[in-house]
Amino acid sequence: MRLSLITFFLLITAAPGCGKLQNGFINMSQSGERFLYVASGTCYAGGVVGTAGTGLISRYSLEDGKLESEVINYGTVSPSDMPVGLARYDADRLLVGIENANGRRLDLLNVRTGAIEPFYVNATVLATQLRALTSLPSGGYLVARSTMIEKFSSFKTRVLTPNNLAFVNAPAGACATSTTAMVGATEVSGGKVLYIHAGVSPNNKIGMTSASGYSSAADCLTTQAAPATTALPTSIITHSSGKVLVSYGSTTGPSNSIHAYDVDANANTISGATASYANSSVVLGPSAMVENTTDQSVYVANAAAGAESIEKFTFDSSSKTLTRVGGSPFISTSLNIRCVSGMAVSEW
Repeated sequence: MRLSLITFFLLITAAPGCGKLQNGFINMSQSGERFLYVASGTCYAGGVVGTAGTGLISRYSLEDGKLESEVINYGTVSPSDMPVGLARYDADRLLVGIENANGRRLDLLNVRTGAIEPFYVNATVLATQLRALTSLPSGGYLVARSTMIEKFSSFKTRVLTPNNLAFVNAPAGACATSTTAMVGATEVSGGKVLYIHAGVSPNNKIGMTSASGYSSAADCLTTQAAPATTALPTSIITHSSGKVLVSYGSTTGPSNSIHAYDVDANANTISGATASYANSSVVLGPSAMVENTTDQSVYVANAAAGAESIEKFTFDSSSKTLTRVGGSPFISTSLNIRCVSGMAVSEW
């Protein structure tokens, strides 16, 4: 018996992993397939000169680095909008930080349709330059905004310290002075926060604060100096192995590197600094990192003008070393990866 076109359409859209209607077309991709999402926006590369971002958020294959599609061009939303930081929100949406001096905000971006909805808009709270955005294993998000770190719940509410201040605000004690270039943050065991500050030495460092944020000097639990006075931290992630990876950029070639650290949140220590990868012909002006937790591989974006790239590495947590995958960039220079300000691994 011949099937009608309508019957055929109903059958294929009901099949597992097939036929989801998107923008009027049938998406035949496998349900749950994961991709690398890359934001070209306002980035920080440790003083290395880069090329201005394009406002694009693009989707790439995790396996071969192929450009799958462009999700959105924020330049068409507002010429002043630049994405800063990406994080998975759910299977359909990414949380995106938007740097715009006339209207900083956090957006939810639907990766299937390109639709935008507000997550958080408050000109007073987001009064200084947005730098990075990180999702937390315990739930919620950290937003680095130069002078401080903000925390938000998944329910779109701002999380304050016990004395009603921004989550990490003007830390003193060993954490001083960290008030000018907060460029990233991550969460470790017990909900404690690691932040990176890209100030002039000795203020180019990693700091650890309590799980409730920073309210007093006692909440600064420890710090770790950068590996060199010329090395400025640019991004930080907690790897699924438990190690913490920090990228460093510099106008001094050898100071461009990725370092791994052992973090003991019970003892409040950051130790075992190891140069996981230090080859400035491969890593130069790193501006963003992300892990694919499926295979524990690490993607690193380089922002150096004319040499923009995304590199893929495997990570050996025992030796704390990164090994480059292939002999050439995983993703080569293009408009889509200029000044990468954030990356995320999520579905489509």
